[in-house]
Order: sequence, then structure tokens, then C-alpha cells
Amino acid sequence: MQCSDEACHWHDRVMTKVKSRRRQEEIATCGECGSEATRVECSARWTFTVYAGGSRARFVHEGIHTHSRHREQHLTKEEEERLADRVELHPNAAPLAHIAGIPTLSGSLPSVGTIAPILLNPDRLRYHTNSIKRRAPTKDPTSGQHFLADMKEFDQQHPGLLVSTKIGAATVFCMQSAFMRELSLRDKRLPGPLNAHVTDACHGYWRVKNDVLIISSAYSERLRCWVPIVLSYSDGQTSDHYAAHFEAYFDGLAAQAEADSVLVTDDLFRNTVDFSQAQRRGFIIAFVRFWQKRNSERSVEELEEAAVSLLRGCGEHFRSSVTRVTHSAKLFPLASTGYTAEAFTKLALSLLNNIPRDEYEQRVTNLRRQYPSLAPWLEWWTRPTVAPMIFPAMKSMDDKDWDAMPATSNAEESQHNVIKTLVGKNHQLLDGLKGMAKIASFYENKMAYKSGGKIRHGRPEPWKVRKLIMGHTKKTRTKRTQNSRASARKRISKRDYRPPDTLRDLLPKRKVNQNRSDQPNPDSDYEPHPTRRRKLPPSTAKTTSRQQSRARPQPAKKVPTCHSPGLLCNLYWVKTSVGWYSKMLRRHIFSHNTLRQFLPVHLNLRTQSRS
Repeated sequence: MQCSDEACHWHDRVMTKVKSRRRQEEIATCGECGSEATRVECSARWTFTVYAGGSRARFVHEGIHTHSRHREQHLTKEEEERLADRVELHPNAAPLAHIAGIPTLSGSLPSVGTIAPILLNPDRLRYHTNSIKRRAPTKDPTSGQHFLADMKEFDQQHPGLLVSTKIGAATVFCMQSAFMRELSLRDKRLPGPLNAHVTDACHGYWRVKNDVLIISSAYSERLRCWVPIVLSYSDGQTSDHYAAHFEAYFDGLAAQAEADSVLVTDDLFRNTVDFSQAQRRGFIIAFVRFWQKRNSERSVEELEEAAVSLLRGCGEHFRSSVTRVTHSAKLFPLASTGYTAEAFTKLALSLLNNIPRDEYEQRVTNLRRQYPSLAPWLEWWTRPTVAPMIFPAMKSMDDKDWDAMPATSNAEESQHNVIKTLVGKNHQLLDGLKGMAKIASFYENKMAYKSGGKIRHGRPEPWKVRKLIMGHTKKTRTKRTQNSRASARKRISKRDYRPPDTLRDLLPKRKVNQNRSDQPNPDSDYEPHPTRRRKLPPSTAKTTSRQQSRARPQPAKKVPTCHSPGLLCNLYWVKTSVGWYSKMLRRHIFSHNTLRQFLPVHLNLRTQSRS
């Protein structure tokens, strides 16, 4: 098949099957310019014969081709090997990057179009690269019958690293090496807020969206950094997932304490966490199980109360939440009377000061009275399960222990970027487990090299100096509006890690989407007032009369009829529909000039109907 236009060089193969060839001849259209395509006879013939059974075939080619060669449809074996070598070196490169040429230190690699012209098609190139990745030995056998064999091989390569394995509704794999276990326990109290562990979940490490990497870290005085002491793969973030992680955390600490002849007490398990109720509940469950296995004489209620007294919340989460609610002026309707966003920020942040409880309660009352629109936000932060973790006036531990714990979870959150830089992100299960093993060995090798050489140049922990000078450790970021934040992320129906701090959460609404999922979170103890978000504003005389007029049946209005039933006498309809008519019906019913004649006719009818 060849294009009839001499300026177009398009040509295509003739289909071999009868039905396909007939359809090709019926269409007979150039694939490039849309001109008519003609069939050009070629004297060359080839015959492909398959013998009975399908085990033998014969290909015979006769004659000489008088036309140019058709474009290639498949890669040769050599071309596939060259492309596989390229993908092996750059597995995360996009198809367009392969086509343009991946940049290197000495320039850039040649385009994959030099391997085969068909690879200049991004869709075709994506198909081949995905096929190569699926055939790779480290990508596919992570499920099915290969899973157990892979896990067995992994355990043989890293003996003793997997300390806990739980498979079921909550699947969790916990890792802790002997080196990590030694760092989890220190023999003295360090100066500053470094005498507790920090736990947080890392998102984006696994390819599956709901999977997270739960990390508990301890501060190493020799390395001058926070080091992971427990790494856990988790296929969710429920209390059962966190309980499995914290059980491995408690068992490792207790084993190291017994090895060092240290008495196992509650003070060993102090943690700084965020405000996820699933994480808090998982810590309590694991704490109760740990002491029940040791035949503790305390009751379950006493153990739960003791577990709560070991947790401190992240103060940065509270500051960020205060900043977030001040982005909207609608939440501060009384700003003209002095109750501005700046005054709210000052009063809200004062709750983080070490003040008496009666003064704390008075400030909470003032916040509730001066800013009624923020009542749900304030209720979330002051509830009994959250306030003791964040506000010093409500804490259930000694001042010395409170000051010795990290005030934020930023130390652990900064580890997430370090880990992704070390071993990458978006891992499948087996690759991610191998990456976790690399993380464990990285800090161990760093400690081994510390004894004989430098592990850094310059002053360690320079951000502490910046904080003393500037008051913060990072450059100030440009503030984003509340609308941009809402459009940049999807709405989560029920979240337990953040208070209601958006306009959608705080301001009342007239209509409620009944299709939204409002299933309560089983791990959260916070339930907003059932009528807070569905409460309508007080009705006025105007709204009452409007509602009554809607309920009262209205008399039918007489619609003026047109003399010509085939034409509509609605001028608005004509103006808005003429464009649609000109595009969709021009070739079938009306011509463009006929449509232009409709407007004067309708204008005349409109004038007659008004008169």
C-alpha cells in the first residue's frame, strides 16, 4: 500500500489474512496525510508453510522487491540485548529520556533511535522497557511460589536480621541487627533532648501506596546522628501493625538490657511520636503484652496508664497546624475587634509553655470564646488522649524526663530522605527488604570506620548553630494558600493524625455529600459533633419565606407558543447553541448560511412574544 500523493512517502505492508486485507482495501487511506492509498503490485513472493504438528515450518522467498524497504516492526536479538544493557544501567529513566539521550558525566548517551528506529516511539519503547524489567531476576519472583524461597535465601544471607515476622491481616517484617540493638541502650543520660527514641513511618519507600517503612531511631553520641534501631515493613498503618513493630522494639531493648545487666524499667521505652492514634494505640497494646509476658503484677489499666506517660508528641505538628488555620481570613470574622490571626497564633503557641494547669485551662477557654469557628480544631488538640502528649501543663511525667525527650519528630523525618538517598524508593517487597539490610550495614560500617578515620569534614551538626543564630534550621519557605494546599492533595475522609484545620472541616455547610465515606476510624477516639458540620445557619424571615414559597405549589405559567412549531423562541438557547450546531450538524442537516438565517427569525419571534 502506497500513498497516491507523490510528496508523501508513506507506505505500508499488505495484510496477509483475507479479512484484514479486505478491510485494508476498503479503507485505502494514507496513514500520514489522509490521501487515497493505492495497492502497488510487487513481483516478489514468499511462502510460509507449517507442517502438521507445528514442529516444522518452511519459508520460501522468490523474486526481487522493486519498492523501498518497509519499516521494522520488531527488534532483532542483538537490538534487544543492546536495549537491555541500557535499561540495566538506567532502570528508572523515562522513555523520553532514553530517546533524547541520558546525560552522563562525559556528555550524554546516544539516543535509543540508533539501536532501532521503532524505539523512537515512546509507547513502543515503554513496552520494551517494561518487558525487560519484568524479565529481570530481581523484579518478578517476589510473590507466589517464589516468595518463600526468596525469604529463605534472604534470611540465609542476613542471619539474625529478621527478628519478627507476622503474616496475616496485618503483615509486618521487623529487622534489628546486633549493632542496632547495642545503640538502642545507652549507659548515661546525654545533655539536651536526646534521651529517648523517635518513631515515625516513612511513605514512598515501597511501591505499594499503603505500605510504609516504620522506623524507630536512637541518637548515637559517637556518630553524632540519629541511627535506626528497628526497621519494619508494614502493609498498613493500623494499631495491629504498630503493635507488631513495638513488640520487636520492646523485646530488643529488654534483651540488650539483660545482656548489659541493666534493670528493665518503663523509662527505657520513652518515645517521641506523632499524633496518629493508631500509632499511640499500637504502642499501648505492645507495652501491655510485653509486661504481661514478664508476669507483671500491674493490671491492664495500670499498664495502659504507664504506657501513655512514656509518649511525647511532636511540637512541630502543633505549630504547623496553627499556621495552617491562620491562612484563611474566614475563620477570623472578629478580626476587626482585635481577635486577629496574629493574636490567635500568639495565644495558641503559649499553650506549649510550661504554665500551671489552671492558667492553661483559662487560655483554652479564651481561645474557645474568642475564636468560635476554631472550636473543632481546639477540641481535637485538647482531648485527653492528645493534650498530655503535647502541652506541658497536662503532661503525666516529670519535668526532667519531659525536657530530656526530643520535642519533635523531625530527627526521624529527616532520616526518611537519607534512607531514600541511600537505597532509593518505590521498592517491591524483596528489593525493599534488601535495602533495609543495606541501611543496617551502612551505619555499622560507618561506626567501624569512625574508630580509625574521619566520617565527615567540618563541624558536626551545623544546623544546631544555625538554630542558635537564626532561630530555625532551614530557610524560610514561601507560604502556600489554603486553596493550593487543598487542590494539591486528595481529601481523606477520616484521618487521625491531624485535627480539622481547613475551611471544609471548620465552617458549617448547607449541603452534605451523602456519598462520602464517613466510616469511623477504629483506632481513633475523636468523633466530631454529629451536627457540627451539618448545622445550618439560623433561619431569618427571608429564608423562612423562601422555604415556605418552595413548599407552596406555584400556579402554572402560560408559555407563549410560536407560529412555527419547528423553531424555538428562546433567544438564550439560540445564542448558546449556534456554535454547537455549526460544529456537529453542519454536514448532515444544516448549512452554515442556514444557521446564520436562524438568528433574525428568532429575534422576530422574540419581539412578537414580548408584544
